[in-house]
Amino acid sequence: SIGISMVPDDATEVQDLLRNADAAMYEAKAAGRGAYRFFTGTLNRRALDILSIENALRHAIERREFELHYQPQIDITSGALVGAEALIRWNRPDNGLVMPNVFIPVAEERGLIAAIDEWVIGNACSQLATWRDSNMPTLRIAVNLSSMAFRKKGFAERVAETIQAAGITAHQLEIELTESTMMRDIEAGIRVIKRLHDMGVRLSIDDFGT
Repeated sequence: SIGISMVPDDATEVQDLLRNADAAMYEAKAAGRGAYRFFTGTLNRRALDILSIENALRHAIERREFELHYQPQIDITSGALVGAEALIRWNRPDNGLVMPNVFIPVAEERGLIAAIDEWVIGNACSQLATWRDSNMPTLRIAVNLSSMAFRKKGFAERVAETIQAAGITAHQLEIELTESTMMRDIEAGIRVIKRLHDMGVRLSIDDFGT
């Protein structure tokens, strides 16, 4: 993916040229990767927006500004509540709730998503423990996982530690992987999947067929 900025139309200083080229490259990646884009004034505004979100996200990770909302999962045969899907929201102090489609792409592009994913898994496991202590039926929670977190060294081991720390059973946690995540490095992916499966963690494929 290539971003292009030109002298002197777009900028004359090196740092400005690099920033503009980076904005154009981000646009190329958003278009499906393996493409090129020239810098435009519209991209400059978008680049500033992305930079603003990135800076705010770094503070949000430090200050724990995220929260999880839970979408019920119902057994259609019995009508019983069997679990929930954890949906992340960013409770930004100056903007209120921010939906994931706004900040997740930036977090993925800027290398922040792994820290967010680990926070989600940790809090989802803690919520399961809270429900258990409230004498609710045994439930499971499904969490979406980015490819960056999945490929990070020691991921399965950290999941095991999180489950143990929360005092829940592994089969109560379900990890949703997109098809593209699994296909990026098949051999490494199989090793991680087998490790999670052997632990008892449930696995499902999201966005199947894409």
